[in-house]
Formats: sequence, structure tokens, C-alpha cells
Amino acid sequence: MFRSLKLKLLLRNLKQLKYSNNTFNSKIHEESVEKIIIESGFKHKNNTNEKCYYINQPNGSQKPPDFIVVDANESIELECKSKK
Repeated sequence: MFRSLKLKLLLRNLKQLKYSNNTFNSKIHEESVEKIIIESGFKHKNNTNEKCYYINQPNGSQKPPDFIVVDANESIELECKSKK
């Protein structure tokens, strides 16, 4: 699937994420996903030359994906959904 060890680690960590109920005003689930992205070694893309970075809401808050995560030449798009 991925050659990137960081992306593999990210997916493994995301699979362990517990259910969080999102509301219009509270984005607990998205905040939890972003925390896992950071803990997996990715930095927020702020006009830097990082090879491992993520972008949140790249197309605005109403269009997917919620995150794009990049490690060198590999990337993954994440759309956060929560369900009981």
C-alpha cells in the first residue's frame, strides 16, 4: 500500500481512534484526527519546505477532504466521519 513508514503509522493510529460525536459547533472528531496526524510526525504546511506535512481543509470547510497528508512523494486524503 504505502512505502512511507509515517503514513503506515498514521493509518494504524487512526484505526484506534474512538468514536467522538461531532456537532456543527464542535469538531471533536476532526481535532482528534489532527492530533493523531501531528503525533505521527507530520507538521502543518505553513509555506515551509517540509517533506512530511499536512494541510487541513484544503478546499474549504464544506468540501472534502478534511486533510491531505504528504510524506515525500506519497499522500493520502482524509475525510472525517463519525458514527455511533
